[in-house]
Amino acid sequence: MDSKTLIGAVCLTVVVMAPVAVARAQRASGDEAERGRIIVQAECAACHGADGNSASPQFPKLAGQKVAYLDAQLEAFQAGERPSAVMTKVVASVSDADLAAAARYFSEQTVRAG
Repeated sequence: MDSKTLIGAVCLTVVVMAPVAVARAQRASGDEAERGRIIVQAECAACHGADGNSASPQFPKLAGQKVAYLDAQLEAFQAGERPSAVMTKVVASVSDADLAAAARYFSEQTVRAG
């Protein structure tokens, strides 16, 4: 294969694959929100509510909290700086990426009074 053919093939590949890469990036951002929702349903909803609005005053409402705050609290549970038998088990069994997705999900929810 001569250099002109190789350059043409590379250019064609870039032109064809660029829209695919953009579509994947857009889908990944949507998938992140869905992943957060799924993690919350599996790990958090029983205490904090499906949308972060806990029905019990025993458990804090997480809806509408800032992502940085939620991340910091989860890190504190992981490090043992904030003791909680339940949360220590949760953060030990959920990956950092999934915890971040759950924190982002909660931050995007609307807090309700009551």
